[in-house]
Amino acid sequence: MRTRYPVGSIGFSPLAFGDAIEEFSQPLPRDCERGQAIHFCNAYSVALAQTNQDYRALLDQGDVICCDGVPVTWFARFFHQDADAPWDRIYGPDAMEGVLVKGGAYGAKHYFLGGSESTLAKLVSRVRAQWPDVVIVGCESPPFRELTAAEADEQVARIRESGATHIWVGLGQPKQDFATAY
Repeated sequence: MRTRYPVGSIGFSPLAFGDAIEEFSQPLPRDCERGQAIHFCNAYSVALAQTNQDYRALLDQGDVICCDGVPVTWFARFFHQDADAPWDRIYGPDAMEGVLVKGGAYGAKHYFLGGSESTLAKLVSRVRAQWPDVVIVGCESPPFRELTAAEADEQVARIRESGATHIWVGLGQPKQDFATAY
């Protein structure tokens, strides 16, 4: 596990943007039993983790915690100048775009989870128009409520059966962070 540095009660991973895109684009080793949970956290995440123990514990188990917000990045740069990498802001949508562009070289297969059906359709249409070589193996707009255990199991099965190498979760915070626990 990489070294993390605290901002509030969240341990952030210092990364240069280009290095993050390169790392996130590559496939995981074949013997990897679970995916890599990458969280994009901002000042709201820091505030929420201060008061929500379950959220804090979930983030503690994540593989990479990126500085998604400028204030978090500034804080980290000022208080953790000894970090082993630069503190670049890694905004989730920018990271997704970078991985969509770079991931093709590694055989990336993308699955989009979240948003309304119309928003998801617009996203998929835009991705296909801008990057026609990007492989999209699935997309899903879950109901705007908590999934039942059976629904969650079925969702996980659909994602696994799709062969996705990258799952982009857009359910809003903190719901999307908890979705990585599947």
